[in-house]
Amino acid sequence: MKTRLSVYLIIFMCMGFYLSSCSSRRIKKDMTEISRLDDQVAEGRIIFKNQCQKCHPNGEAGVGPSLNDKKLPSFIIRARIRSRATFLWTGRMPSFSKHEISEKGLDALLAYLKNMEKKDK
Repeated sequence: MKTRLSVYLIIFMCMGFYLSSCSSRRIKKDMTEISRLDDQVAEGRIIFKNQCQKCHPNGEAGVGPSLNDKKLPSFIIRARIRSRATFLWTGRMPSFSKHEISEKGLDALLAYLKNMEKKDK
């Protein structure tokens, strides 16, 4: 009887150690992903403040239209930032070349804009 109890106790402890080590790796991976996204959002915030804040103060309407109430897909936002074309009669926006906002910077800016959308909900 004591032998069975000892075996069950050892098995239970081994399972506990195994499960805790798996979850800690998953949590560590999730935290790394969150940290990377936080860094990207922070970089996007800086780009927004330097390039977009003048016309879209805090994402609200200013010289340019409000960004907070427009839930556009990322590819449309990218095209809008890169080209000077009029889009759906919203007026002209200056284009930003790859020298002004890099592709990595544009990804960060989009992450920041999506983060702004989440905060509005």
